[in-house]
Amino acid sequence: MSGVAKVVAFMQRSWWRAALVFAVLAVAFVVFGRYAVPPSTALTSGALALELVGTRSGAVAVLRAFEQQHSVHAAWVSITWDFAFIASYVAVLVLALRYFARPGEPDLIDRTAAKSAVLAGAADCLENLGMLAMLAASPQQPPDWLGFAAFATTVASLVKWVLAAFAAGHALWLAWRKLAQR
Repeated sequence: MSGVAKVVAFMQRSWWRAALVFAVLAVAFVVFGRYAVPPSTALTSGALALELVGTRSGAVAVLRAFEQQHSVHAAWVSITWDFAFIASYVAVLVLALRYFARPGEPDLIDRTAAKSAVLAGAADCLENLGMLAMLAASPQQPPDWLGFAAFATTVASLVKWVLAAFAAGHALWLAWRKLAQR
């Protein structure tokens, strides 16, 4: 029995166990999310810009803004904390999909949604690695690979959002359906 199956079996024994597991994951989600998204104004406007920059010139502009506001280190810390946030949201999605799935073996769409949650996390990790690589570049003398890193980071970000939206949407639909049957 896999780790996810053991946790789901634990959760299905009673409502309070399920509430406990989701509460622990929610706390992790909030704590890691808080560190992954600091309140700095430079990061509020710049982190998403760096995630979706797409081009070499766009990356240079965002990196210069970070340097002017002395936020490069804060961005690096934020992105590093995001790895823990990724683990927490993937765990929440996978457990929710398994917990609210139809009784018995999950069908194709349930399995696809769970795989989408894991792949969204993987794409998010690739996105973070791309942003960390861009942060290591000098905006005064940008390396040749900066354009590729910017493009790959943007693609990984878009893939992440599509897969996470599908997984979260399906989890919400399963939860609504299960709760409506009570």
